[in-house]
Amino acid sequence: MEETVTEVPNQGSPITENKMNNEETNKLAINLVDDIKRLHSRLEEVQDSCLHKETQIEFINGTLQKSCKYCYKVVGYATQDEAKAAGYIN
Repeated sequence: MEETVTEVPNQGSPITENKMNNEETNKLAINLVDDIKRLHSRLEEVQDSCLHKETQIEFINGTLQKSCKYCYKVVGYATQDEAKAAGYIN
């Protein structure tokens, strides 16, 4: 499957004035939203096919969560012992 790269609206510094007009900005935004939706759907397919055989503890959205080491799907919350083993608590 061929992936397309979306153009960059500002070349260089983020404080550079945007040279795109409203139509160009809207077209780019629509394409980016479509890309995100397509990729999110594809990620779900990959995560659903994964067996989640190995997990890791990560700080996600303000809580310690258990995620698959390979597909990054959140599969639960860390127990006290898992958090300690991962070095998050003493």
